[in-house]
Amino acid sequence: MKNSKSKIVYVPTDAELLDPPKYRVQWMIARNVVMAAPEMSRRKLLDDMSIIFARNGDKVFRYRNGMPYVLPDIDEIFANDPDMRSLSHYLESDESDYNPRRISRKPERLRIFNLYIKLKHPRFIKHLEK
Repeated sequence: MKNSKSKIVYVPTDAELLDPPKYRVQWMIARNVVMAAPEMSRRKLLDDMSIIFARNGDKVFRYRNGMPYVLPDIDEIFANDPDMRSLSHYLESDESDYNPRRISRKPERLRIFNLYIKLKHPRFIKHLEK
């Protein structure tokens, strides 16, 4: 039987999500995750996020300070972007190919993507939580 600590998923704050070094780490992981699954269209990714969150209904989302985080409806977060074009913009690199081309100003979308990566690809948790 797993202990209750394994059911806790830590949620990054807006400040953590927008911190340049942490932003870059999440961006690099996100690019690798998406590029590793070329069959995953942007819309399929949104569907996959919903499935992953539903399958992990036993998880407890909390900020590091212990405050609970209520997972919002994924479709509401991306309501004005049903084709997930923002994902393509988020994943674009600059000329060096080592840095993001632009910085997202939508921390809730970044947070959802952060949690999705932690649930679907737990091997990246230690990188996302540094």
